[in-house]
Amino acid sequence: MAYKELEKYREYYNTTLQWLVLKEHGLSIADFLVAYNYKNVAIYGMGDMGNCFYMEIRDSKEINFLYAIDQGFPKLYFDIPCYRLNELNDKEVPDLVVVMLPHIYEDLKQKLTEILPCDIVPINELVYKTMYWRELC
Repeated sequence: MAYKELEKYREYYNTTLQWLVLKEHGLSIADFLVAYNYKNVAIYGMGDMGNCFYMEIRDSKEINFLYAIDQGFPKLYFDIPCYRLNELNDKEVPDLVVVMLPHIYEDLKQKLTEILPCDIVPINELVYKTMYWRELC
């Protein structure tokens, strides 16, 4: 159990480090999302990483943040709509759901896809794709 917890935090650390490298180079994940035509975005997991991601995209004029998804009782730092999975059936389907919990992404992806037929990506993959995209620019 302790090993899985360690791996989870190692993944958070590596993702955050790469995210900071992006910022240092003047790029944001929001720029990547706009470039790939992701206009309506939702976030799964509103812990610290989810709140940081929301801050990254909230001021973009081209990205519409639809809502957050969280199964627990997240500590939201912002006045944003937040739903559980079982509350999404009548909600607008985003272009993209960004999962802030890469360590359980595979389990979540199938559940999310059944409810929201859209692209679903873990935050670590999105950060690395943005890093690669930066190299192509």
